[in-house]
Amino acid sequence: IGIFLGGRWAYVELGWAGYWAWDPVENSSLIPWLFTTSLLHALIVQGKIGHLKKTGLILSFLAFFFTYFGTFITRSGLIESVHSFAQSQVGTSYLILLVILFFSFFGLYFFRHRYILPADEGKAWGMSKESALILSQFLLLSFVTVVVLGTFYPFISEFITGSRYDVQAPYYNSFAPYLGFAMIVAISLGTLLHYGKQQVKRTKKIILQSILLALPFTASFAHFGDVFSLSSGPRLYIQILGIQLCFWSFFCLSSDLWQRFFLVKQKKLKRMLQKERAYIGAYLAHVACLIAILGFLGNYRGLEETTTLYKGQKIDFYGYEISFAGMMEIEEENTILHTANLKLRKNNKNEGYLLPARAKYPTKDDLVHEVGIKSHFWHDLYAVLADFDTKHGAYVTLQIHLNPTVRLVWMAGLLMFIGGLLASSHRVRTPNQTKQSEVLSASSKRF
Repeated sequence: IGIFLGGRWAYVELGWAGYWAWDPVENSSLIPWLFTTSLLHALIVQGKIGHLKKTGLILSFLAFFFTYFGTFITRSGLIESVHSFAQSQVGTSYLILLVILFFSFFGLYFFRHRYILPADEGKAWGMSKESALILSQFLLLSFVTVVVLGTFYPFISEFITGSRYDVQAPYYNSFAPYLGFAMIVAISLGTLLHYGKQQVKRTKKIILQSILLALPFTASFAHFGDVFSLSSGPRLYIQILGIQLCFWSFFCLSSDLWQRFFLVKQKKLKRMLQKERAYIGAYLAHVACLIAILGFLGNYRGLEETTTLYKGQKIDFYGYEISFAGMMEIEEENTILHTANLKLRKNNKNEGYLLPARAKYPTKDDLVHEVGIKSHFWHDLYAVLADFDTKHGAYVTLQIHLNPTVRLVWMAGLLMFIGGLLASSHRVRTPNQTKQSEVLSASSKRF
């Protein structure tokens, strides 16, 4: 929730038309999330076949440790970020705490890990659900390695060479799409396979059927999502591949859901819905990941243009006719908004107004951005008032952006939250609890 709300805040408040800039503070929130998600998959394997107990302990600590480390980055003043707080005296004390935590855990683990009970029996890893979960873990940990290296490279380079070299978004963007595509494959295979079984025949059939079902949806999404008009060359093929993989994965997940719920007898359906809330929650969370990736892909095909308009002038921008009707001064509570009145038309129809502004607060001399957003399902028209005529309001300088599929990102955050709540509501019963309930049930029947 925090990560998605932070992205939303950056999108509507900062005026750079994006929701994720791979900023070190943003990354410090993503790192523990990746570790925790990897931990969840390790715990599933541990619960089913007893493996990955030591891995689960290490992932638990790393998620905990990097949560505190992210706070240290934010509070210590080591980085310059719009998200970071002012430098304070807490940095040294916090660093000492982190060092104590780190060496305490790994010291304890070094002396005690041999006492952790092994799995009941060996496991030959093959084409099974647990193998797909291991693959998901590997991809998540690969992703977190990329993020950690990029986040801390400036500190490392400064420590070694005395000069700080910052890592920018292109570094992360060169890895993220391919790791995301691999995760889609792992999610799909993990859903279709079974624990300890290698039923590849049924899995192959569902995979092929899902590929065929995904084709018309991929073509429709590419058409309405402005893929063909905004992408070309290798970037177009990557977009099409990503969209096809997302829809293919959706049909793989949904086919398993169909077989699990809708092919059972009606009298058993209610009982299964009660017992399988964790499965439904996982389904929604995984579908949310697919929707998010569809939304993220739009970030790679956006448009932007900087232009200066005088009063009465207009500009054509990707099918929109944007005309500058003059400046307005609007008072709202404790601020004065210097607002550019932009009229929108598309296909000879009025589309309303776009109202980017600069806000003047009594406690600040600088003017603060208030962006103008015209939101549609397939894209956002996003305008920033970069400069304006402060005396007569005769002209404005605008930064105009077309951001495809941003709404899918916010939808994915909400759906992932719902899936997490639903999965959390599932009551986990241990084998001992199940046995005790069976004994009590048998006793009640005798009486």
